[in-house]
Amino acid sequence: PAGKPENSASLEALADRFESLPLYFMTFHGGSDVDDVLDAMEYAAYVKDVQHIILDNMQFMITRNNVSSGKWGGNSHFDKFDMQ
Repeated sequence: PAGKPENSASLEALADRFESLPLYFMTFHGGSDVDDVLDAMEYAAYVKDVQHIILDNMQFMITRNNVSSGKWGGNSHFDKFDMQ
């Protein structure tokens, strides 16, 4: 467990390594078009050599142009992310 004193040095070393990683943020707010978000992700992967992308609060992105189809409970926007 991380709470034990013998693990604190290794946890501190991992935190230091994580702190040195570059972080990039996109500024999409509210009901952004999913295709715009996917284009920005593709651009970041190509230009900045981004290998991992974390999307938070996707429910706000998919409120526009909601179409009922696909395997994600009737939301084709999730299907677009699944194809990536």
